[in-house]
Amino acid sequence: MFSLRFATRLALAALFFATPAAAQSWPTTDWTIVREDGEPLTTDQQQGARFYRQQLEDASRWYQAAGFRAPRMIRENETSGPYVGYISTDTTSLGAVYRNERGEYSDAWLDWAIENIVDYFNPGQRFYLSGHRGAWTPTTKWETTMSYGPAHELFHAVQAAYGRPSGAPSGSMCTSLGGQPGIGSTDWAWEGMASAVQIRYLERARGVTFEHPYKNPQFAAWTRYFDHPVHQPRHSKLPTNSTLSWYCGYGSWYFWYAMGDMLGDTPEEKIGFLQYVLSAPGDWSDYGIAKLDAGLRRAAQ
Repeated sequence: MFSLRFATRLALAALFFATPAAAQSWPTTDWTIVREDGEPLTTDQQQGARFYRQQLEDASRWYQAAGFRAPRMIRENETSGPYVGYISTDTTSLGAVYRNERGEYSDAWLDWAIENIVDYFNPGQRFYLSGHRGAWTPTTKWETTMSYGPAHELFHAVQAAYGRPSGAPSGSMCTSLGGQPGIGSTDWAWEGMASAVQIRYLERARGVTFEHPYKNPQFAAWTRYFDHPVHQPRHSKLPTNSTLSWYCGYGSWYFWYAMGDMLGDTPEEKIGFLQYVLSAPGDWSDYGIAKLDAGLRRAAQ
């Protein structure tokens, strides 16, 4: 069974040999922000658009400097121009969303038909931003953490550039309580990585060192229990409070954040090691453990 202790030892073994990532060249780090319905931005949304554009352009330059591939994204003119962020007309949700399914359809004819219809109205490889005012003018701890959600979702677009997870059971954010093995087997890595990068970006943008809410309630974050393996998050069914959320795969950010501390000295190195895991051979069967092992071995060369 893959334990946190084993994974930490594995990361420590790579610590002394890891090399900095070589910078990748992205076609652009420019962004433009529009409404998803094509209507002109309101005065309030113009403020949000300026906030989003600054964050996404800064995060793009940072990911590029850390050595990551360019995100898998449609640009303003499909393959040219800036990347595009669409401000949602939904003003109730704080979350940003990256949708990656464009052009990847099921073999079953009914699923294929449904996915084509969905893709027509909601094309993939697109970036949807929160229409909630708290996402760009946060007043609570959760709004502050979630205001860096665009950096999280941009990292999902970067992850997609390394290939869609394969060899994994059907997706779910977590196993059920007492769960079904394998369900959501990529989420401890996919969401955990993006959440760790989001927190690293928050630190960079605010010039702070993140203190977990268990220690210092300045910021809100996702958490998890450790009476089960790191790669098998279980839903605790506890509600989100003012500083903590038990939302399964996101809580595995602890692991990826700690590995960054062990493997890197600079902020770029503390996220850049993830490219070795993402580009490693193998699929995500068996929770991606073999892929993780191969990626850390590559980082150690």
